[in-house]
Amino acid sequence: MVDYIWNGLPGPVQDASVASNWLPSGPPSAADNAVFNNPSASACNFNIVAVNEIRIDAAFDGLIFGNNVALAGLTSAVDGMLQATTAVELTFSGTAPHNSGKSHILLSGDGDPFNNATSRNNITFKIQASSTPHQFPCGHYPHLKLSQGDHTPNYVDGGSTDKEVRFLSLTVESTVSSFAPLASAPTADDKALKWISDGGSSQFSVSIATFDGGEAEWTFQGYAQGGTPFTVPTDGTGADFTFKKMVIDSTANGAGAIAKVSGGGILILQDLTINSNAIVVGDDTLGSAIHLINRPKLKGSWSFHPIADGIYHHKSNHTLGVAHGGTGLQSLDAGRIPFGKDGLLMDSDAKLTWTKSSSTLTVDGKLTVTGLIDPTGMEFTAVGSNPGTDAAKTIWVNSGDSNKLYFGNSEVGGGGGGSGDITAVNVSAPITGGGASGDVTVGISAATTSAAGSMSSADKTKLDGIEASADVTDTANVTAAGALMDSEVTNLAQVKAFDSADYATAAQGALADTALQDPAQFATQAQGVLADSAIQPGQYEAGSTPISAKGFIDTGTDTSWIAQSSGSRSLPGAVSSGSSQVFSNGVHGLVTAWNQDLVTTQGITYSNGVWEIVTAGVYEVYAKLGFLDGDANGNNTLGNPSSSSFIQSIAQILYSSDGTDPTASEILVRGPIFLFTNGTGLSAKGPDVRTVRRFDVGDKIAIGVFNRLQSNQSSSKKYRLRSGYYNECSIRRIG
Repeated sequence: MVDYIWNGLPGPVQDASVASNWLPSGPPSAADNAVFNNPSASACNFNIVAVNEIRIDAAFDGLIFGNNVALAGLTSAVDGMLQATTAVELTFSGTAPHNSGKSHILLSGDGDPFNNATSRNNITFKIQASSTPHQFPCGHYPHLKLSQGDHTPNYVDGGSTDKEVRFLSLTVESTVSSFAPLASAPTADDKALKWISDGGSSQFSVSIATFDGGEAEWTFQGYAQGGTPFTVPTDGTGADFTFKKMVIDSTANGAGAIAKVSGGGILILQDLTINSNAIVVGDDTLGSAIHLINRPKLKGSWSFHPIADGIYHHKSNHTLGVAHGGTGLQSLDAGRIPFGKDGLLMDSDAKLTWTKSSSTLTVDGKLTVTGLIDPTGMEFTAVGSNPGTDAAKTIWVNSGDSNKLYFGNSEVGGGGGGSGDITAVNVSAPITGGGASGDVTVGISAATTSAAGSMSSADKTKLDGIEASADVTDTANVTAAGALMDSEVTNLAQVKAFDSADYATAAQGALADTALQDPAQFATQAQGVLADSAIQPGQYEAGSTPISAKGFIDTGTDTSWIAQSSGSRSLPGAVSSGSSQVFSNGVHGLVTAWNQDLVTTQGITYSNGVWEIVTAGVYEVYAKLGFLDGDANGNNTLGNPSSSSFIQSIAQILYSSDGTDPTASEILVRGPIFLFTNGTGLSAKGPDVRTVRRFDVGDKIAIGVFNRLQSNQSSSKKYRLRSGYYNECSIRRIG
């Protein structure tokens, strides 16, 4: 922010927009201050539109406004410096520079900052208050227009000894939040403060709901007698006014002046003074009232008389406006219906009346009805011509045409005996007949599959023959009902030729449909649709690779040991048999060391000792195991234990349904424990295990085995599978 000092050369008026007229070189911007402190400087034509603050610290040739200016503050410490050649507005907004941000304007004490009365009348201070209530330091103001924020009438010292805020007019726009005293208790200066209007017929205009003048004394000058009387503010104008003290004064030169209390309004005060040469009158049309706490001080005169303690009415009229519970009317003719005219006055009309004796409402004019509730009838007075203002939209009864009902200029129907015959019927499909006046036949053609119409008698008979709630007999509906369509039966002729008496036996029952059948003689869904093509027990599916898998061990080429004492795919370390524990430290493992892969077929896959079910069904799983023993040191040589050594062995089928390989804890079935000797080093027949059950897609199956030397619980001997008959593993689908 920069202070630009006006330095215009003496002589003719200089423009503020010229840079050389300022120190430093200007002109000032909206963020800068315009300072006038050079007594020798020329008058300034302030032709710029925005500055932060204008400050007049010394007398010079004067500041002349010829256009509107936006600013935050104005300081005028010298009388007579503000001039205006035309009507202008100085709009104050933003941060106020005075009284700690509460005042935008600081004027010159008891003096007059304006050059003359014309300049003062041409200037309006438009104040847009911001965050804090705006205050008015004492002094002389031009026209005041409040357009935003909160404002207060409280006293603010502006250097004035008179404690006066003088203004030409005060306008409070609807966008103002409030005009009211500060919340703090009033001071002696607040009570001594005077707000004085120096204006004419438009001194006070308020558009907010509440206006509180506080503790100050408010003085309004009357208007010259013979001219338009000044109307003092009352609560009848739409605003709620509070004044403690009001003075109605004569004109500035002491000439006679008149003020009026607005029509239908009530002026409510604590004190009222009417000075010499001033008169206060009421409104003859609506009436006026004044309510006072204290008796009025009448140095002039008024047209009011007391009707109760502290209540005064205009002498020539005692009406009470609508806003205060009255009608605003002095009298009302019999039968007249009053209606609202405005917020102060009711009105009536001779064309709208009510006759009590006949309960008749008379409307001599246009009646607009938005709705009729339960009418019993409407009676028209027959007339000789269309009476409507808009003839084309008028319903009326034509007395010149046998009292027939007309809409516009066209007959609607008979009235008063008129026939109202239809003169012609113009038809289009499916309507038939008509076309001529008089009695004609009009019909509706029968409906077709492509056109609407009436229903034929044959179609009505067909419709009556359909049972209630009947549905469409298509495949979806028949199937949902548990029946079959002919199209769904491949041997329809055989089914229709079926005779239940030809098939039942005495043992099965008297009737074929109640006979007991032999399930072994019929196919299952898994075996095939027809019995003659079903897969029979012990057979494979015709025309395909057998749905089975089989493998064996050949010891001539494979000498791997299937069960080590610590295998990576271990089985449980203990298997219960009665009350004893067996195999607590035996050798164990999955049977995986086949010398040929098990066959992969339609329903089964095989990998690393694990079958996986591809086609759901009933499967037979079988394993028969034989073993050879080895030496205790695990040298992969055939052992020759003594005849007192016994081999214990058990086989198990493992099963998993979660998609993972079977584990030791997933035992489906296990065979019996075998106990045998191998004294000669030859192979011995071991255990077998078998199951038949249904498996689902994704199920996995494997074979597990335990072996140990019974005579030596700590033995680490190993055993391997024997080939041929004694070692076989298979799976096949049987249903």
